[in-house]
Amino acid sequence: MSFRLLLAAAVALLAVLTAPQAVATPAPAPVAVQAAGVEQPPPSGTRPVPAPSTTAPAGPQLDPAQTEAQRTESRRKLTMGITCGVLLVLVVVGRRARTKHRAKVQGS
Repeated sequence: MSFRLLLAAAVALLAVLTAPQAVATPAPAPVAVQAAGVEQPPPSGTRPVPAPSTTAPAGPQLDPAQTEAQRTESRRKLTMGITCGVLLVLVVVGRRARTKHRAKVQGS
């Protein structure tokens, strides 16, 4: 009975891990709009203050297709690793059960 329960849990885990998921796409960044001709000359006797830079320095450029491919590859590797772990546990539990059964049959 426990072997069937363990096997059902392994199948359910694999079904959850391999189910396709929706990928969210990031929303485009808002664009600041400046009105043309709104600049006013500074009052006399003062120095103009340069406007602070509102743009952040450019970071590394990531290719979305390559990033998605890496994500897919990582998910595949994780799924395979978990599957191998579950199968290893099933083999160990099966061998232990078979050993106990043989000892019980030979002892009778």
